[in-house]
Amino acid sequence: ECPLTRLSGQPPAAGALSFQTMVSANLVDLLGAAPAPAPGIPEALVPTAPLKRVEVRMPEEAPRRVNLVAKWRNQLIELLGLDESLTIADLKVIVEAETAVPPARQKLLGLKTHDKSKLTDATVLGHLLLKLPAHKFVLMGTPDAELLVEPENPASRVFDDMEARPVHLTK
Repeated sequence: ECPLTRLSGQPPAAGALSFQTMVSANLVDLLGAAPAPAPGIPEALVPTAPLKRVEVRMPEEAPRRVNLVAKWRNQLIELLGLDESLTIADLKVIVEAETAVPPARQKLLGLKTHDKSKLTDATVLGHLLLKLPAHKFVLMGTPDAELLVEPENPASRVFDDMEARPVHLTK
């Protein structure tokens, strides 16, 4: 009994190819040569010539672009059209140009990888799990110009007011 008859409950229409003939034709596609005919299949229905292989060249893909928006303080910094082959270290250098926050003091919140691995400076932007059209993340960091600087000699700023006042001892 034909497998198509078992599945549909009806015999194939007159002139229709049998299931075995269709499988044989698909094997020709895969193997490039005609398989031996299945029992009960007329030779006329089995392809005999090997298929001609044609090489199809796909056009080179343009590099994918990534759109990111960094929220830093009260401003949004749009980073549009970044190449997905850039790394997090490259992203930090680009952000430094916009904010003056050195990469060593940048903390990027809201960026995750597809496999949930730890985000490092070597992580490629193409491996990030991003929302479309632009993924937003939070940037934390302070520019060099705004850092608190320790005084050179902190003792020189201390005023000892106990020296000038007399001390009275009472019993």
